[in-house]
Amino acid sequence: MQPVVADRDRTAPPAAPGPGARHLVAPGASGDWAGHAGKIAIWDGNAWYFETPLPGWQVHCLAEDEDLRFGASGWHAASGRGRGAAHLGLNAEADATDRLSLSAPSTLLNHEGEGHRLKINRAGGGDTASLLFQTGFSGGAEMGLAGEADFSFKTSADGAGWTTALRLSAEDGRASGAAVQSDPLDATPGRLLAVGGFGLGAMAAPVAADADAALTGGSFARPRHARGGHGGGSAHRRGAGRGRGRAAAP
Repeated sequence: MQPVVADRDRTAPPAAPGPGARHLVAPGASGDWAGHAGKIAIWDGNAWYFETPLPGWQVHCLAEDEDLRFGASGWHAASGRGRGAAHLGLNAEADATDRLSLSAPSTLLNHEGEGHRLKINRAGGGDTASLLFQTGFSGGAEMGLAGEADFSFKTSADGAGWTTALRLSAEDGRASGAAVQSDPLDATPGRLLAVGGFGLGAMAAPVAADADAALTGGSFARPRHARGGHGGGSAHRRGAGRGRGRAAAP
């Protein structure tokens, strides 16, 4: 046997309820129903009394010809788990923000004979389309389009402050960010070496006023006015603690 309610969209009691009439009180209710949103209102022939639902309760709504189930976010249609549902919770409670919610050890998105593509669409260039990785619902990493055209990889130690580790330009695909050298002489440990960094792979080496000006290892070009006006040339600087480099003969 299952409880039955007439409807769930009323914000005020009916003018002439019949004995035993039952309704689910809608949000914003007034009059005798004020302050009882979400409860089952029952008319005993003289006054209204209210049943407070518990998670897992189910009733049948006559107006919608629908079974309703009560959970952490309120009453939801049992058939809401099918096509066209406003919310869908699979072993979890969906809500107004997380309208699709799933609790499971893994999730499989399979092909149907050929390929399979997962699409994340945003309304405009200033919006976000990304994948957010969390621990205890606190963000730790994010990848995608975060309010701009460039694709970025971001990290956070506390879920509040974020660092753009890698940004790939939408215009030309070039990389930048905290994980990439900021300039050809950037020797920050752990950063990716860009083409031309310390003269490697570049058409010309970075310019240093003299060999002593190159504080890090690498190859450098020396301008013609350096060292008392002698001709230009190239110089190599060894890593720190390994001795001073020597300038090659002009």
